[in-house]
Amino acid sequence: MSTEVALVVLFAALLHATWNTLVKAAGDKLALTVQVCLAAGVISTFAVMVLPAPAPQSWPYLAASVVIHIVYYALVGLSYDRTDLSVAYPLMRGLPPLGTTALAILLMGETVSLAGLLGVLLVSGGLLVLLAESTRSGAIDRRALMTVLAVSVLIVVYTVNDALGARLSGHSGAYVAWMYVLLTPVMLALGLATRGRALMLTTARQHWKVAFAGGACTMLSYGLTLWAMRHAPVALVAALREVSVIFGLLIAAVVLRERLSRVQIIAVVTAVAGVAAIRMG
Repeated sequence: MSTEVALVVLFAALLHATWNTLVKAAGDKLALTVQVCLAAGVISTFAVMVLPAPAPQSWPYLAASVVIHIVYYALVGLSYDRTDLSVAYPLMRGLPPLGTTALAILLMGETVSLAGLLGVLLVSGGLLVLLAESTRSGAIDRRALMTVLAVSVLIVVYTVNDALGARLSGHSGAYVAWMYVLLTPVMLALGLATRGRALMLTTARQHWKVAFAGGACTMLSYGLTLWAMRHAPVALVAALREVSVIFGLLIAAVVLRERLSRVQIIAVVTAVAGVAAIRMG
C-alpha cells in the first residue's frame, strides 16, 4: 500500500472516530445519529449537483447500500445507548476486517500478501482481546453484545458491497453523495417514527452544529475510504481504517474521560503493530 493511500485512510479513520464520539456525547444517541445522516444528506444534495452521476451498473449496489445503512445507523445509535463508546466502538470496528478479508478474497478475487494478512490478524486479534475482557468483566451484557455483533456483520456486508459499487461507479465521491441523498428521507421517517416530531425538532435546534460536523465527517470519511479501495486491496484498506478504534479510545479517554484499562492499552498496541504490517503489505 502506498504512503499516499495509507495517509488518506488514516485521515478517514480519524474522521470516523470523531463523528462516533459526537454521537456518544449526545443525550439521545439515535436522534442525533439520524440528524447526522440528515446533515450528510443536505451536504450531499449540493455535491450531486456538481459531481458526475455514478455509472448505471453501480445503481443496484447503491440501492443495497441504502437498505444496509438504514439498519446500520439505527443499530449504532442503539449500541451507544446500551454500552460505553470505549467498549462498543472497538468491538464493532475490530471484528469486521476478518470477514471483509475473507469476502474480498472469495468474491472479489483479491490477493493479499503475508504481511497484509498478518496485519489484518493483528488488528482484529488485538481488538478481540477487548471482547474477552468486556464479556468477562460485565462491561457489556448479552443484549448489548448481540447489537454490536450485528453492527459488525453489517459493516462487512456494506464494505464489500460499496467497494464493488464504487469501482463500477467511476467516481467514489458521487457514489457516496448519492447514497446519502437516497438515505435521507428514509432516515427522516425512521427518526419521526421512533422519536417523534417534537424531539427531532428539539434535537435539531440544540445540536445542529454537531449534526453538520458529524455529517461532514461521516460523508468525507466514507468517500475517502471508497477512493482508497479503488487504489489498494479492499481487505487492507478495511483493516487499516479500523485504526479509528485507536482514535476512538483516545478521544473517549481525553474528551469523554472514560478510563482505559491495561488490557485495552495492550490491545491498542497490538493493533498498531497490525497497522505497520498492513503498510508493508
